[in-house]
Amino acid sequence: MSGSEIGNDTLQLWTNLATLVMALASLLTVLEMRWQRHSGYLPDLVVSGSPFCFFVIGGHRLQLVLSTDSPPDIPKLGPASATGFIKCTNIGVGQAKQLEFKWTFDPHEIVEAIAKIDTQRARWILIDSTSISFGQRDAGLPECSHYFRYQLTITASSLNAGETVLLALPPVYAHLLAEYFAALAQSPAENKASPPFKPIKLAVSYRDIARRRHALLVSVALNLIAVAGWQANVTPVGGQRAVDGLLEITEA
Repeated sequence: MSGSEIGNDTLQLWTNLATLVMALASLLTVLEMRWQRHSGYLPDLVVSGSPFCFFVIGGHRLQLVLSTDSPPDIPKLGPASATGFIKCTNIGVGQAKQLEFKWTFDPHEIVEAIAKIDTQRARWILIDSTSISFGQRDAGLPECSHYFRYQLTITASSLNAGETVLLALPPVYAHLLAEYFAALAQSPAENKASPPFKPIKLAVSYRDIARRRHALLVSVALNLIAVAGWQANVTPVGGQRAVDGLLEITEA
């Protein structure tokens, strides 16, 4: 092969490489433009917490106050008017579709924490593979509540840009917390710091308009502000606040 032929082959190789590089650059430019156009319609969900309050409603029972506007006999818990809720807001510019909110927690951990403070109270909480039951304690204050685990998953059809949905803590979880705080409030010797059990987790999944699936997983911790002592079987007129705190959100 002559020198001129080798030179021509080398020139042709460099020409082919330059053409390939230009083609790749053009492809990347087109893909970036498509992504920018698509991202202009993407939803973006963020989760935030709120204050919460447990209120004495009976001689030995507490109840979580769930209200988007606190009742007149319960002072507002700071600037946020929604109490005991998780707020999920779409801060993106597109609609989120086929939303699913799934709560997970370990009920055994909470019952163990209750048992360390009040063994008798913990005995009335029964857990099996499909449900959690709170049995009747005495004839004076009958109580028998039963929760199925399927209540821990909530679905919604859509959430538009700028909209917010309020998610109440699952009833069975709120009931377990009420039992724990009731035991805690009546035990001055107990540490009133954050509960010893793991935070409840919330998994959020949704689709964008292109039907792509997105997911978000957060932990909801209980930050106690105040735990008031109160006497069993005594409820003041108008009720009594027993526990104040904040639901704090962190990425799981």
